[in-house]
Amino acid sequence: MHRAIGQGSVSGHFGEIIQGSFRDPDGAIVRALVTLRCPLFQAWALFELTSDTEVTIEPSYCVKAKRAAENTLAYVGLLGQGGRLHIKSNAPIGIGAGSSTGDVVAAIRAVNEACRAGLTPMEVARLAVDTETAIDPIMLRASPEVLFTYRNGTVLERFSRCLPSVRVLGFTDGQPVDTVNHPPARYDRVQIAEFEELRNRLRRAIDRADTADIGRIATRSAEINQAYLPKPSWLLLRDIVRDAGAIGLAVSHSGSAVALLFDPRPDRSDVGMARARHRLDEAGICRRWHFLAGGSS
Repeated sequence: MHRAIGQGSVSGHFGEIIQGSFRDPDGAIVRALVTLRCPLFQAWALFELTSDTEVTIEPSYCVKAKRAAENTLAYVGLLGQGGRLHIKSNAPIGIGAGSSTGDVVAAIRAVNEACRAGLTPMEVARLAVDTETAIDPIMLRASPEVLFTYRNGTVLERFSRCLPSVRVLGFTDGQPVDTVNHPPARYDRVQIAEFEELRNRLRRAIDRADTADIGRIATRSAEINQAYLPKPSWLLLRDIVRDAGAIGLAVSHSGSAVALLFDPRPDRSDVGMARARHRLDEAGICRRWHFLAGGSS
């Protein structure tokens, strides 16, 4: 058996700008999201195709990545073929930063390269959904940004460009979430109608690079989803947004991640970010991340 080696990598995310239920072109209700991408978190995979009949994985707890490799081998016509898969990732687990999706996508990309299969990004997306049911669109390019059906692995809408740049002060609020066992939100008709309004507003805000309205849209999506996965410090978070002059906040709708969003220009956000850090210190929230999202990041 020819031995071949492939590598794959992908960046993570830090919650979502918006996540809810929307109508597709046929009028059906589908769940979809716009991801807040985070360049700080990376997953990397190395796959060696061998004469073995099973895939072995290191570290052993990365069972989803192992399943992704097996699914990919079957998809490219190598059912029953084995190999050695190694995963590395710096994404925190269980907060909504794409740790499992990152492992899965990196593994699929590594197998794809080892097999010289030429999978498209949408094929990678569908394989990732088959592996773990719900995913973020981190396998797709950030420009243009997409509204992604995270349980189907399809693009519901492709916007005109990427999200405009925002400065992010990220942290966690609450305990890690078991996304497999956590029940999905059951939005009512009023909420679904509002998500459509937010989708239209987001389209216009991206067209105009209107970071202020994007902040408001993200905050409203977080507010709606507070009924389904509440952030324990919600009132404090809203107070910090006002006190620090942030443009809004984004959350993980299936994790504990919270992102305070600021104007990308330091002269307009340095003071506010310092104030936000002070308030978070007072609340005992000390594990934090700072990054630039959107734009060319």
